[in-house]
Amino acid sequence: MQAIRSELCKLATSSTEYTATLMQGSGTSSVESAIGTLIPNSGKLLVINNGAYGARILEIAQYLNIAC
Repeated sequence: MQAIRSELCKLATSSTEYTATLMQGSGTSSVESAIGTLIPNSGKLLVINNGAYGARILEIAQYLNIAC
């Protein structure tokens, strides 16, 4: 597992300050994790709602009480 994480980081950057996190689940579960982790409670999220995927992101943000 660590070897995979290291190789992913090498592909993305030459810095050793970063790590990769492997996640199991759908793309939506990864998006939900990212939104819930990266946007602070007082933060705002700009969502381009031009289809099903944008609508899903908006629904996730609203569920997490993130202003859009």
